Amino acid sequence: MTAPQDHLRFEELAVGHAVCALEPDDEQVFVQHLATCAACEREVQEHLQTLSLLGLSADPADPPPSVLEGIRAGIAAGNRTTPPAARRAARSQGVASLDDARRRRSRRTTRALQLVGAAAAAALVLSLGAWNLALRSERDASRQYGDRLAAAVRDLARPDSTTVRLTADDGSVVAVAVVQDSGVSLLVDGLEPNDRGTTYVLWAQDRAGGVRPVGAFDVEQQQVDAVDDLPVEGDVDAVTAYLVSNEPGDEAPPAPAGPVVASGEV
Repeated sequence: MTAPQDHLRFEELAVGHAVCALEPDDEQVFVQHLATCAACEREVQEHLQTLSLLGLSADPADPPPSVLEGIRAGIAAGNRTTPPAARRAARSQGVASLDDARRRRSRRTTRALQLVGAAAAAALVLSLGAWNLALRSERDASRQYGDRLAAAVRDLARPDSTTVRLTADDGSVVAVAVVQDSGVSLLVDGLEPNDRGTTYVLWAQDRAGGVRPVGAFDVEQQQVDAVDDLPVEGDVDAVTAYLVSNEPGDEAPPAPAGPVVASGEV
């Protein structure tokens, strides 16, 4: 069992291991110890979590004068002459002097701090870049969504438009087809989001019972949305009903193969 005073060394090595700043010998010793020590494993995980949150940390602030004075006093104390007994103990561990050990540790600490600083800067840059990109993407998506709804409202207000209510099996209206000479716009409200690898297809049925595809569309979330400018081939006036089916793939097939989820007569 590792004595508490000896385990302090491994607690210090845990920081350097988390930021990949240990010397090869120390890394090997710590990795062997880590495999049998749950406490050090927790220490490493905590340091890694801290590093992952550095990009969200607060703005840097100057430390109070008392902290700086304490650091200077510690540095001055570290430069004092090493007692003979301590020098002999250091030589027994393969270190020329405690001053040499301090210099080695100082180099490792400096390297670790540099890596932590670099990790913090990189995390901050990446998080800000991703955040700005997400905001831009959300603004673009909101603008496109608003444009689609505005166009659908304009189509509904036109005197030459014909609206067809498309109902599900339970009688609920899940979409409205807005028919004009140039084609169809679809207002969707109640269709479940389609799974990946499937698509919704709007179909036009004529007087003879023939069915032809008008266009494919996706429903990403259950909300009011609009699908614009779906062209109807042939004579729009010859269409007697519109249907919506859920089809495999991402394009409209020549004929319905999936279940019809909504329909309405003109």
